[in-house]
Amino acid sequence: MKKKILGFLTALALIGQSGAYLPTAVLNGFAVDGCSGEHSFGSWAVSTDDASKEQRVCSECGETQYRVVSGNNNANSGVILYFTPDKTVASPGDTVTFTVSLKVTNTLGVSGMSVYPDIPEGLTFVSDKTSPDLGFTPLPGLTEELMMDFDPNVPDKGSEGSALCWLSLASDMSNIASTPISETELVKFSCTISEDAVGEYCVGALVSDNSFCTKINTGLDNRFKGVVPVIKSGVVSIVDHTHNYEATVVPPTCTEGGYTKHVCTVCSDTYTDSETQALGHDMPNEWRTVTEPKCTEPGEKSRKCTRCDYTETAPIEAKGHSYNAVVTEPTCTEGGYTTHTCSECSDTYTDSETQALGHDMPNEWVTVTEPKCTELGEKSRKCTRCDYTETAPIEAKGHSYNAVVTEPTCTEGGYTTHTCSECSDTYTDSETQALGHDLTETVVAPTASEKGYTLHQCSRCEYSFKDNYVDELTVSYPVELKAKDAKYLEREITVSISDGSESTDITAENGQFVLPKLADGEYTLVLSAQGFVTRTYNITVEGCEITEELTFELHLPGDIDGANGLNTGDITLLKKHLKKTAILSDYALKCADINGDGRYNTQDISDMKAQLKHTKNFWD
Repeated sequence: MKKKILGFLTALALIGQSGAYLPTAVLNGFAVDGCSGEHSFGSWAVSTDDASKEQRVCSECGETQYRVVSGNNNANSGVILYFTPDKTVASPGDTVTFTVSLKVTNTLGVSGMSVYPDIPEGLTFVSDKTSPDLGFTPLPGLTEELMMDFDPNVPDKGSEGSALCWLSLASDMSNIASTPISETELVKFSCTISEDAVGEYCVGALVSDNSFCTKINTGLDNRFKGVVPVIKSGVVSIVDHTHNYEATVVPPTCTEGGYTKHVCTVCSDTYTDSETQALGHDMPNEWRTVTEPKCTEPGEKSRKCTRCDYTETAPIEAKGHSYNAVVTEPTCTEGGYTTHTCSECSDTYTDSETQALGHDMPNEWVTVTEPKCTELGEKSRKCTRCDYTETAPIEAKGHSYNAVVTEPTCTEGGYTTHTCSECSDTYTDSETQALGHDLTETVVAPTASEKGYTLHQCSRCEYSFKDNYVDELTVSYPVELKAKDAKYLEREITVSISDGSESTDITAENGQFVLPKLADGEYTLVLSAQGFVTRTYNITVEGCEITEELTFELHLPGDIDGANGLNTGDITLLKKHLKKTAILSDYALKCADINGDGRYNTQDISDMKAQLKHTKNFWD
C-alpha cells in the first residue's frame, strides 16, 4: 500500500516551563509488507517500546507499522493540537476538510500560535479555510486574525505570509493569565485529492525551531520560552474503488417530504433520490378545552395532530353575566337600593333607590356629665333607629364656701380661708399681723471637741441662733521617760496616731502631748524616743478625748519593771519568765530583749549584766 504524508509547520509561544522549541518529526508513517493481500491493521496506540511513537498491528500476518508523534516525548507539556478530517475514507477527486483544534490542560499561559501547512504531492490546498467564533476568552486582550492569502509554493515556511492562521491570545504580554483552555476549534481548511492519489494520508504538524519562535514573539524576554506540543493526527485512507451504495428510506412527515439516502459502504459518499411530498397534518374532529370561557372573556380550545406535535387553537364564546339581587333597606341617613351581583365574576350594579328615613329622637334626656360650680353639665338623647346621639348643656351650680381661721405666728400673719365644698376653690380675708419671736438665752460651756456659745431660742416656735463663741478646751496627756540619768530624760518623744489608713505624727512638749482633733473611733498610738523601747497603745477616741485610763511611759532596754533603769530585779524577772514561773507582758518582753535581736533568752541576761557593769552600752 502506498502511504502519503500531509504535514504542517506549527509555532506556539507559551509562558511556563523553561525550555526552547525543538524540531520534532511528527507523522512519519510507513508500511511493512507481509500479507498476501491487503493488511488488516488495528487502531494506532502508543508503542510499548518507545513512548514517542505509535504502532498498529496487522491481525492477519502480525506485521507492525510505526509512526513518530510529535510531543509524545514531551507529553507533560499540557498543549495538544488536534487535526480531525470530516471523513476517514475518500476517493480520488474528493475534497477532505480538516479541523484544527487547540487544547491546554495545565496552567501555562498561551501567548500566540501560527499554523503553517506543507502540502505533499497528490494533494491540493483549497483556499476556502474558515474559522469559527472561538466562543471563549481564555486570556485578556483576545484577538484573532486569519490570513487567507496562503501560498503553498512559498519556500520559507517560517514566514508569517505563508501561515494558515495566526492566533494572538493576548495583546499585552504583561497581562497574560495562566488559564487552561478546553478543546477549541481554531481553523478549517480543505484539500482536493488528485485522480492518481491512493493510500493512507496522515495529517499533523512540525514544530519550528527556537529562532522562529523568537521572530514571532518579538520583544519578549527570556522568560517566555517554547514548549513542544502533543500532536493528535487525523488519518484519511484514499481508495480507488467502485461505489457500493446502501439505501435507507426516510419516510415523509406532516411538514417534510420523504426521500431515499444512498451511502457508499467503502468511502461514505452520499446522495439522495425518490423524494415524496409532505403528508400534511391529520387533525381530529374533537376539541379539548384549554381555558374555560368567562362572563365577558372568551375561552380557548385546542386539538393536536395525530401524527406529530402540531397543535391548533380556537376561541370559545363568552358566557355572559348571571346576576343575583340583594335589597338594602333605607336608614336614617342613607337611602335604600337594590344590588345586582354576578354569581360567576362578581360584576355588580345598583338600582331601585329610596330616600333616607331621618332620625327618630325621644323626648327624654339622659345626664352625661353632672354640672359643677363654674362648669356646665351635659345631657344627651339617642335615635331609636340608629346610633345617632345629640347633646345639650346643663346649667352650672355655683360655689358653696366653708371658712377656716388661721392664727398668726412669730413670722407670719393670721387670716381666714374660704374653701368651696364642691370644687375646692378658695380665697382668703381677715388678715392679722405676725407676733414676732419670744427669745430666751442659754450659755453652753466649751468641751475638748466643741466650742462654747450662747444659744438664743424662741419660746413659741423652733427659731434659734448662736453667738458669743468660746474656743474648745485643750486636752493633754503626760508621757514619762523611765530613766535616772538626766541626759535620757531630755530626749525628744514622738507620738504617732493611725486609724489603719492614715497616720498623724506629733511631738510631745515638756513631757506632754495634745491629742489632735480626730473623728470618733479606734486608733493605734505609738510612742518612741531615741534609746528607749518603742511602745504601742490601742486607744478609743470620743469627742477628741481618749476614753481609756492609760499611763504613757517608755523604758530603756533591759528595764523590764520600769524602775527608772536596769537593776538585778529585771534580770530576776527575765529568768522567771524563761523558767515559766512568771509571765511577762508584751512590752516587758520587748524591754527584756536588751540586745535587740528579736529574741529574749540567756544572752539577754548576760547583756543585762554587762550593761550593769558598764562593759556594754545598749542605751546610746
